[in-house]
Amino acid sequence: MSLDTPSNTVNQQPGAGDGRPKFGLFAWINLGVVATAFLIILPLLFLVDRFAENYAERQAGDSLSQIAWQMRDSLDRGMAERYEDILRLGGANIFSKGIEPGSARGALERLQESDTDYAWIGVTDPEGKVLAATGGLLEGVNVSARPWFKGALNGPFVGDVHAAVLLAAKLPQAREPWRFVDIAMPVRSADGRLFGTLGAHLSWAWARAIQEALIEPRLQLLSTEIWIVKADGEVLLGPVGRDGGKLQLASLEAAKMGKRGYVFEKWPDGKRYATSYIRTQGHQRYPGLGWIVLARQPEGVAFAAFRQLQLRLLAVSAVMCLLVFVLANLLARRIARPLNALAGAADRYGAGDLHADIPMAGDYHEVFVLSRAVSNMVEAEHRHSSELEGINASLEARVEERTQSLFEANEHLGRALVEQAAAEVAARESEAMLSDILRNANEAYVSTDAVGKITGWNREAERIFGWTRDEAIGRSLADTIIPAHQHEAHSRGMAHFLATGEGPIINKRVELIALRRDGSEFPVELSTSVVKRGDELVISGLMHDISERKAMEMQLERQALQDALTELPNRRALLERLPNAMARADRWRKPIALLFLDLDGFKKINDTLGHDAGDELLRQFARRLEGSVRQTDTVARLAGDEFMVLLEALTAAEVDARAVAGKIIASMQMPFQLGAHAVQMSTSIGIAMHMPHERGSIDALLARADAAMYVAKHSGKNRWHLSEAGPAAEARPAG
Repeated sequence: MSLDTPSNTVNQQPGAGDGRPKFGLFAWINLGVVATAFLIILPLLFLVDRFAENYAERQAGDSLSQIAWQMRDSLDRGMAERYEDILRLGGANIFSKGIEPGSARGALERLQESDTDYAWIGVTDPEGKVLAATGGLLEGVNVSARPWFKGALNGPFVGDVHAAVLLAAKLPQAREPWRFVDIAMPVRSADGRLFGTLGAHLSWAWARAIQEALIEPRLQLLSTEIWIVKADGEVLLGPVGRDGGKLQLASLEAAKMGKRGYVFEKWPDGKRYATSYIRTQGHQRYPGLGWIVLARQPEGVAFAAFRQLQLRLLAVSAVMCLLVFVLANLLARRIARPLNALAGAADRYGAGDLHADIPMAGDYHEVFVLSRAVSNMVEAEHRHSSELEGINASLEARVEERTQSLFEANEHLGRALVEQAAAEVAARESEAMLSDILRNANEAYVSTDAVGKITGWNREAERIFGWTRDEAIGRSLADTIIPAHQHEAHSRGMAHFLATGEGPIINKRVELIALRRDGSEFPVELSTSVVKRGDELVISGLMHDISERKAMEMQLERQALQDALTELPNRRALLERLPNAMARADRWRKPIALLFLDLDGFKKINDTLGHDAGDELLRQFARRLEGSVRQTDTVARLAGDEFMVLLEALTAAEVDARAVAGKIIASMQMPFQLGAHAVQMSTSIGIAMHMPHERGSIDALLARADAAMYVAKHSGKNRWHLSEAGPAAEARPAG
């Protein structure tokens, strides 16, 4: 039989390991046409999508900006009108010769009738006593402590939104708690002599009415909301029930710098909103209070129309792609049909069908030339096959004879060698696989024998401990990774394990302190296991460095006990230290003192110079306070402008406490430099003593210090007051 005849050809299916490509011309034409369509359609789809998204974003932002601008304009104009009302009324002839309660009350009530948003209007004498008021409310009451009266003594005054204090119980019950905006001015004679003050409480409900008027039913369905926020983030007006909270937003920061516009940002509820922002700026003579107006809409609502357009674009694109695919399929079939017929005939001939007809395809020139060439090759193959058939027959017989003899001689020996080699390879592969896994593990792998000599050490162990594998193997654990102060405990634990088979770290996951080659210690997490290899005991451990995790835990603990602005201990830290300090006072028989400090006039600094200046004042105050006491004493910030000082181990008790209070007051009388402004501040200090073995709780001690501070504050500036100690003093009201 000839070696070249088709009978010796191995039959294979197309693509089944015979080197043929898996895809035919039909598939490639389809793929090419569809890919070209995608390369054209997808960029166009992307450009249209980007344009539509930007357009939707601008539409939503411009719409919200218009609402915010309208709200800002209504607030400024409404406040300006009330501001002018009070200025005109304060300069009216009825007050030119003094304040006559009857005629004054009539004028005030006429103004209230013309504008029902005035909750209360009244006039006082120079000492703050209300002489006349709408409805007779508060007449005869002294309001000298109210901010609007103090501000009106110096000129026209506008006070920010605040809760009702004196009038809350006297006014009719409203939908929301009463809140006011104060407008006040001095009442003077023609020659400038002060007769008193004129003050008005404008109900904050008028702002709610403006908000509800702007948010019509159509906008309510679109979830549009208007917020009015102070510069410090306090919500003055928001959706019902949301007033009084705090906001921290990028839009607020931009508005505080005088910018206006819109952003898409995440709010405290975790959702993203389209947010327009603008700051009130006053109107005409009304100076403005710097309120920030925010108009927001959920991002999903703002982009609802865009999302619908996206779906339509995707649907149109899918239809176009489907049409292109159908056209490509028809074209590919037309081109590939004659080639498929020629390829099929060639396959049949290659599979042994020597009589397979080679079609002469004439659909187009290229395929005709190819079919003619294949036909000529087949005819030449037939001639050569018949000539070689005789030669191949004799060669095959001789090869078969020699092959049979060699096969029988080597069959037995080969079988034995193969079996032995297979067993050795399997054992080596298993051992090599385990060794490779441990060598490249992400955790440090260390193994020892029963006496603590290191027998295993991988790359991660080299990295975190600093010893190479060659240096570590054979050394004792105590000489490499166990700190000296743990040697004794390690020896006891190993002896206990060898005697009982149990140990504090065996087959457990624990945290320990390990030692690097350079002598530094660091925390690790360790998992151990014990196995027997013949008569030998192998103790294995996997470790990883947890220094970063421990550092993060310590940092979080420090942050929880530290005031972020001044870096002093906070209220929580002080409350944790007080019980220990009281216990030490009992143990050492030395009293402690608690000083409660409050900055006088701090709100005025915030209102006039801004919150950044206020923050800088608090930081400088904290540093001076630390410099006025011992390092062993505790200085803490409670909140706002309230601080506390804990003095321990006092020798002269009240004398020492009064001396420290005097030193603090003297230190605070030096001017504080806040940027370009130098300001003079004063502080009020309340002192409460805790004597050794004195009964009384921490809350009671804090309450006495607080009450003493208020006594000092009402006694004048730069004063301190010492509270009486003991349960008897705690039972009496402060002041």
